[in-house]
This record gives sequence, C-alpha cells and structure tokens, in this order.
Amino acid sequence: MLFKYGFISVLLAAACLLVIAGCKGSIQDTADDEISLVSVPSLIGLKSAEVDAIQVFFGDGTRLTLDKEEELDQIMQWVNSLQAYKIEGARGPGFLYAMDMVQGNQKLRLANEFEVEGQWYALSGPEQELLSRYLIEQGRVHNPELLPGITMETPEASGYNYMDYAQSVK
Repeated sequence: MLFKYGFISVLLAAACLLVIAGCKGSIQDTADDEISLVSVPSLIGLKSAEVDAIQVFFGDGTRLTLDKEEELDQIMQWVNSLQAYKIEGARGPGFLYAMDMVQGNQKLRLANEFEVEGQWYALSGPEQELLSRYLIEQGRVHNPELLPGITMETPEASGYNYMDYAQSVK
C-alpha cells in the first residue's frame, strides 16, 4: 500500500516538472507585459535618407529591385515606423520575403525575423502588414505567378506577427 502511494507521488511530481518545463515561452523568459520593443532603424543602423535601392528576395526565389524615389519614400516611411522585439532564434524555416536596403556600400537585411549581432528579433507593428502587402503587389507586377498560395487575406501576406497573435488569444 505504501509503495502504491509512493509511486503515485513520483508520477505526480514528474508530471508537474513536465508541465513547468513545457510552459517556457519562445519569445523570452519574461511576461508578455515586459516585452520591450525597439525601433528597427536604430537597431540596424538605418539612415533612410541614404537608401539608394531596396533589393527584395521572395521565398520562391523571385528577386526585385526597387529604386524609384516614390517607391523608396513609401517603403522607408513604413520601415521607419517598424519596431522589433527579441526572440530566442529563428522560429521556423523559410520566409515570405527579405529585403536588403542598399545604403552606400552597405546592405542592411530586414525580414520578418532577423539577426543583429547574434541576437534574433521579430518585427512588430501595423506598418509590417502595409509593407508586406505593398512588396507582394510590386512583386506580382513583375511576376504574376509570385507566391501563388498567398492571397492578401492570408496571415502570411500580412507578415504574420506572433506577438500580435499571442496577445489576441490571451
């Protein structure tokens, strides 16, 4: 009888440890209220007035260079408003798009998830959706078959933001 209760106690303790270990978040070891956002331009050293071109690389291999002043102005307006938060490494394979902002001899890479000096970040903010939709539309002007499984209504088209999703299901 004593053995039976001891065995049950060990099983309960093991179950509690598994639950505790499984609750660790992938954003950071902090509560959602403590997640700090940082300005993307300051994080990557972007000087929008010095951007000469933007090279976009879509997940299907399509490439697009945007260098017209009105295109750059619109994109930089959104990028300058973007914020990012720290994550513990890339959350999955693949990407919808990435873009290199050409600033003189320097190329600054930006994607939904990106790395700066060994630390991973994810984009946040309503401008992310506007930027993603604009880039997909511009890409489809040059390649109508671009990302055929992505419609403007799918979460991927808006640059799917884990932090926004996590806050919506609280």
